[in-house]
Amino acid sequence: MTQPLIIAEFGSSPAAYGWPFAEWCEAARQAGANAVKVQIFYSSHFPPPYDAHHKPHEFPRERLGEFVRAAHVYDLSVGASVFDEEAAILTGQECDWMKLASREEQNWKLLTQVYDNRKPGTKIYRSLSNFSYFASDSMIIHLYALQEYPAPMWKSFYWLIQAVRFFKRKRVAWGWSSHTTGFSDCVMAAQLGASVIEKHLMLSPQDIEASHSLLPRDFARMVKAIRQQGV
Repeated sequence: MTQPLIIAEFGSSPAAYGWPFAEWCEAARQAGANAVKVQIFYSSHFPPPYDAHHKPHEFPRERLGEFVRAAHVYDLSVGASVFDEEAAILTGQECDWMKLASREEQNWKLLTQVYDNRKPGTKIYRSLSNFSYFASDSMIIHLYALQEYPAPMWKSFYWLIQAVRFFKRKRVAWGWSSHTTGFSDCVMAAQLGASVIEKHLMLSPQDIEASHSLLPRDFARMVKAIRQQGV
């Protein structure tokens, strides 16, 4: 069995800690991830009241290169979810791969901007919560994502099975983006053939995204369970 790419999703979380890039990347590496990701947005992209909620957690775009270098020190590939053209251009220049959140699955203009600004051969990971918005392209790997925070495990299992059936019919590589409180869904996704697993990582139970994140010790348990399947 081919081992999946395991992405430690930082989301908005590091903003609350003053952006200690090395600390986050070291935690991800020690927990067994081989890739890390943040989100790059302007709070104005979100409708009220979410715009005010997101304002304190905007990624400092001028520091993306610094974040990428910190990740590479720990031999991690690095990407970012983008929400506007400026972020697409910046991520295309700095990162190893690019990501689109499921919130943007109907944003075909942004998908085109990401595609046009990526480096040659760069993969695009695209979260999907509605199969109607699937885009057939060899450079795009879709990750099914249930948009609930946290997502119930039973519902995640149900939609994981639906995703497997859909992607197998399409005969494409696929991934799983988890928003559950645990990681059984991630292990099952790997068992069923996911080539990418994305899971939120937190450094503290007080993390702003703690409801659907794992502490490093639990993230490491997830990675061990996934990798034991390929032995």
